[in-house]
Amino acid sequence: MFFVDRFCFFAFALCAAMIVLPEPAAAKSPLTGLAGTWGGSGSVRMADGRRERIRCRAYYNKRGGGGVGMAIRCAAPGYRIELRSSIRYSNGRVSGNWRETNFNASGSLSGRARPGRLAVAIRGGISGSMSVSFSKRRQRISISTTTGNLRGVSISLGR
Repeated sequence: MFFVDRFCFFAFALCAAMIVLPEPAAAKSPLTGLAGTWGGSGSVRMADGRRERIRCRAYYNKRGGGGVGMAIRCAAPGYRIELRSSIRYSNGRVSGNWRETNFNASGSLSGRARPGRLAVAIRGGISGSMSVSFSKRRQRISISTTTGNLRGVSISLGR
């Protein structure tokens, strides 16, 4: 009887501990802070050194697992840029794909994210890198490429 009472107490204590002790928290994605609509301006840098001003709108929507869907539309007098991407987040790492509809280019991206910062390598129809620094009200996007006529994009956005 003593053994049974002790066993029941042990089993009860173990069950209570499992209920009371919190599970480890999943790493919160820093990308969810980007969700919403942003607007602003910037410039593009061409391979021949020319720079052109652009006006931009960016849209981010939350995806499962802390990821985001992103659409950036920019216009200059001579052309438009429409960049779309789907970014997945897991433990500080990001991966996904991107597509630029006006130049018919697409590829993959991978890199790191932390609060206020996203840095990725871009591969595919255009190769290079993209960094996004952001706060609750402001964000700055910088894209550098190593292929094609477009060599860089710099955009400042706000809400």
